[in-house]
Amino acid sequence: MKHFVWFLFCSAFFIMESVRSQNASCNSTSSTLYGVEWPATINATLSKPLCVNQAKELAYRTCSDGQWGPEPVCSSVQPEKLPECPEGLIDNGSVCYTLTPKSSFPPDCPFNNLMSFPLYKNMIIYKKIAPVWMPVRRNVTHGLEFLQWIEQSTLYKTDFNGTIFYEDEIKDKDCLLYYNNSYMVAVSCDEKHSAVCAYDKSNLWSNQLCGTTDSFQSVFSPKSACFYEGYYLESCLKAEFIEPYQNNVFSRLGGTSFLIGLNKTQRGSYVWSSSAKEINYTFWSRDVVYDDTHWYGGLTSSGWVLKHELSWSVMCQKAAEEYFPSLELRGNQNELTLTVVQPRGLKWYNSDVLVNCFTNAYPTSLLFRYDITSTNTTTDKNLYTFTPYEYVSGDYWCEAFGIVDSEVIRSNVVSFKHVMSESAEYIAILQVKYLEGINPLSSAIMGLIEEYVFPTLDKIEHLKTYYVSRIMKIIDVDED
Repeated sequence: MKHFVWFLFCSAFFIMESVRSQNASCNSTSSTLYGVEWPATINATLSKPLCVNQAKELAYRTCSDGQWGPEPVCSSVQPEKLPECPEGLIDNGSVCYTLTPKSSFPPDCPFNNLMSFPLYKNMIIYKKIAPVWMPVRRNVTHGLEFLQWIEQSTLYKTDFNGTIFYEDEIKDKDCLLYYNNSYMVAVSCDEKHSAVCAYDKSNLWSNQLCGTTDSFQSVFSPKSACFYEGYYLESCLKAEFIEPYQNNVFSRLGGTSFLIGLNKTQRGSYVWSSSAKEINYTFWSRDVVYDDTHWYGGLTSSGWVLKHELSWSVMCQKAAEEYFPSLELRGNQNELTLTVVQPRGLKWYNSDVLVNCFTNAYPTSLLFRYDITSTNTTTDKNLYTFTPYEYVSGDYWCEAFGIVDSEVIRSNVVSFKHVMSESAEYIAILQVKYLEGINPLSSAIMGLIEEYVFPTLDKIEHLKTYYVSRIMKIIDVDED
C-alpha cells in the first residue's frame, strides 16, 4: 500500500512540473543589436517597435519552456507613427519644409504650391537657419522698379515695405535676404544662398483637380493621382501608397477599412498591383496574418492587413482632371471686365481664384494692382470687373497662376489713350535729387516726386489744362 501511494504522488508531481514548464513565460528583453524590445510571452511575440524581416514581413520571436528562441534578423524597424510629410521634407507642426542647397535666386523647390513667406518666417528664426532668400525681387525688365513680392499669394506684385539694409551701393541689389524681422539685406541675385521651401500640410488633401469633394490628391503635386472610395472593383484602379505619408488618407476617407493596391505574389514578395513595384517600406498592422490564403492588401486604422478574398470597400485612384484656363480682358474706359475660363485650372485663395489686374496708368506708382470684384461665378467661367483711371493713358492686364505648373497666365493687354483737345503724349526725362537717407528705388522716391515735382509741373498752366503727369519708369540711379 505504501508503494502504491508513493507512485501516485510522483506521477502527479511529474505532470504538474510538465505543465508548469509549458506555461513558463519569457521575460521582456531588449535587443542591443536592433534597438527593439521583445515583450514577455509564453509562445511568440512581435517587437516594439515592429521588427521587419528580409521578406518585408513582421518578424516574430518564439519562446519555449521559458527560454527565448534566436533573435530574428531585423532588416528594418517599422516606425511607430506614419510621417506626415513627403520624403526629404522636415515636419514642423502644420508645415512641411526643406532648406535648399545654396544657389542663386530663384531657388529650386521640390513642389510648386509654396506657403506665403509671412506664414513661416518666424520658423526661420526659431530654427536658426537664416539667412535665406525671400520671395522678393526687383523687376529690371523695363527700367528699375521697386522690390516686390513675387510669391504666388495675395502679396503678388505688391511693393515690399519693410526696412532694407544695403552694403555699399543700392543699384544692382535686386534680391533680398532674410535674417530676422528687423534685418533684411538687399543683395545681388547672383549670390549663393539657401532658401526655405515650406508647404501647408493641408494642401495634401486638396481636391481641386479631383472632380468631387470626397476625393483627394495623393501627393503634394497637383499632377498626382486622386484617391477616392470605390465600390466596384472591376472598374477601379486600386490606390498605391508609394510614399509612407500617403497612408494618412485613411482618416480623410471616413476611417473605414479599404482594399488597396497591395498584393502578395506567388513567390512571396509584396508589390503595388498597378505599377508592379515592390514595396520599399512597410506599414503592417499587428493583426496581419501571413499564410497561403491571404493575398490582398487592405488598409485599416492600425495599418496594412492581408485579406483572403476581394471583399470590403476599395480605395481607388484616378488621374487628376485636366484644365486649360485662360484670361480675357475686354471693356472701355468706363469699365473693364475680366473673363476667367476654366478657373479650376488656376490657383485659388480661400473661395476664389487668385487673380490680379494691373495698370501702369496710376500717376504715382510704377505698377498699380487693382482690387477686382467678382460679379458672376460658374463652373466654367468667372467674371470680374474694375474701373480704369479716368483721364490717364496707360495699359491694363491681369495675371493668374496655373495650378499644375505654377506658370503665370496673362490676359491680353488693353490700352487706353487720354484724349483731350491735344492728344499727343510727351515724354520728359527728369533728374531728381534726393536727400541722404531716402532709398531712390523705393516708394519713398515716389513720395518725393508727388510732393515736389508734380506741384511744380502743375504751375505750368498749359500742362495742367491739357495733360496728366505720370511716372513711367526709373531709368537709372546715380549714387555718387
